[in-house]
Amino acid sequence: MKIMKNVLETINFRMNEYGSKVAIFDNNKSFTYNELNNMSDSIMNYLNDNGIDTEDIVVIYMERSYLSVCSTLGILKSGAAFLPIDTKTPLERIRQIINLSKAKIVLSDRDIDFGINQINVLEILNYKKESLLFHRSIAPNNLAYVIFTSGSTGQPKGVMIEHGGMLNHIKEKIRILEMDCTSIVAHNASISFDISVWQIIAPLYVGGTIVVFSEDTIMNVRKFNNLLYDKKISIFEAVPTYLNLLIDELKKYQREFIGLKYVLSTGEELTSSLCRKWFDVFENIPLVNAYGPTETSDDITHFILYKGQGYNQIPIGIPIKEANFTVVNERGERCQVGEKGELLVSGVCVGRGYINNEAETQKSFFYDSEAGEKAYRTGDIVSLNSDGNYYYFGRKDTQIKIRGNRVDLIEIENTLMNYTGIDLAVVLFNAEISSLNACVVSKVDIDLNALNSYLRDILPTYMIPSYIIRVEEIPVNINGKIDKQKLSIIVQESICKRNKLELETSHSDNIIQDKLLCILKDILKCDNLNDINDWKNDLRKIGFDSANSINLVVKIEESFNFEFEDQHLTPENLYNFNYLLQYIESKIQKR
Repeated sequence: MKIMKNVLETINFRMNEYGSKVAIFDNNKSFTYNELNNMSDSIMNYLNDNGIDTEDIVVIYMERSYLSVCSTLGILKSGAAFLPIDTKTPLERIRQIINLSKAKIVLSDRDIDFGINQINVLEILNYKKESLLFHRSIAPNNLAYVIFTSGSTGQPKGVMIEHGGMLNHIKEKIRILEMDCTSIVAHNASISFDISVWQIIAPLYVGGTIVVFSEDTIMNVRKFNNLLYDKKISIFEAVPTYLNLLIDELKKYQREFIGLKYVLSTGEELTSSLCRKWFDVFENIPLVNAYGPTETSDDITHFILYKGQGYNQIPIGIPIKEANFTVVNERGERCQVGEKGELLVSGVCVGRGYINNEAETQKSFFYDSEAGEKAYRTGDIVSLNSDGNYYYFGRKDTQIKIRGNRVDLIEIENTLMNYTGIDLAVVLFNAEISSLNACVVSKVDIDLNALNSYLRDILPTYMIPSYIIRVEEIPVNINGKIDKQKLSIIVQESICKRNKLELETSHSDNIIQDKLLCILKDILKCDNLNDINDWKNDLRKIGFDSANSINLVVKIEESFNFEFEDQHLTPENLYNFNYLLQYIESKIQKR
């Protein structure tokens, strides 16, 4: 039996085996395996003819679509590695990522100048090569993709994953989720998330079908559920926050989701209360608690939950094949069963390191002489319990998770301290409400609106603090370390003062507007929204994102007792406070 060295060997076989079968549904369009093969070959030909070689980096800058799927395959076929960047990423951060990665070219579906070679992918879908078509030979240790995460130095870090690690993860996903040619997988993750890799590659590896979920669909829980139902999706993955909103919407309808086999939860803690809520609606559809850092080729554990299993804390499960776990204490000694320590991972799943960043690579990656393999220090605190499962207990460093996004607080602090006038910055994370607050020391007055504008140009929305508070000094404890408990008290006192001042100065006669403002404050866990003229046309200026918008729709419908028409549930409308206010008023007047 031939041993496959990369995912393309099998996918190319599937292209021939299932040529006339639909490979991708995207909006109202469908594309067969033959069409996908031809389009991705055209992209491969263009890249090869323009000097792109094995291990070169090619950026994909577009929303998830059939184009991003074609681009991913075309880049892999060319022997290069793909670097996906979400279109919501700030321009300054994109340029930073391109410079750090030394990318050779950008494939996009829009015209933005990034300072390097760029081609609109629509222009090359029918690109023909005069010479003989060929696929480059790809070894397991060749680079497959690069995904950037938040970094402690104030710069993002590009995680390099090789073909062997990607192949291992894809094969394990297929085995664990029992995927075959009948599988229909939701592609709902941002292309800059490692989740998107398996959502694209795994279904094609088995001859299944990808259904692309547009941003409009994801922001409209009702449309999301309708697409799940209409396309008979068999597998999808989402963060618990989104699953919670989905369940609330599903409770309104009595539907049997034929074909839905597995739902994966990732990126945040899966709680036992959410599991109970899920099984109240879906008795026979298992939940999978998936865990895995980007540095280990995505998920390396999958704990499958069924109705009736009683867990106070949900395990993350056991390692996949070719992923070896060791739990060590602060002295580097192996932990006993039930003892908490840092998780070290070794095996094929471990990535190559951080691109063009040897210092950070040396900190986190090492050679495990005992196992004879490369290894990675996850920074995650876990324990192996007597039931044979691993349990997750959080981080040992300054990294946290916000709505599934891995964030290093030091990157936010360094970005703040790069702002003129700020001498010192400390960022606090409130895990209970998933909110960021920042304290800054400055000898001069800071214009908070200008500071927030600066942050929006550099950082993704989920990394921008809800509150930024100026303090005279940062308190320290007797050991000289930052006293975060005392700092949290200072933050809360400052927030209370702002709330009181806002109440005293608020004289709005518009009851609907006041009610809508209260909803926004509740979602953002932020009460300082009195400068409405600064953000009324774009809620992203106060930290709003797509996840917030989904929650906003649910709360507006509950508070004002109506349902949005689907045509009004667009990102442009949901980020516009004035539009929402006028829409609510019009719905109320029609009663």
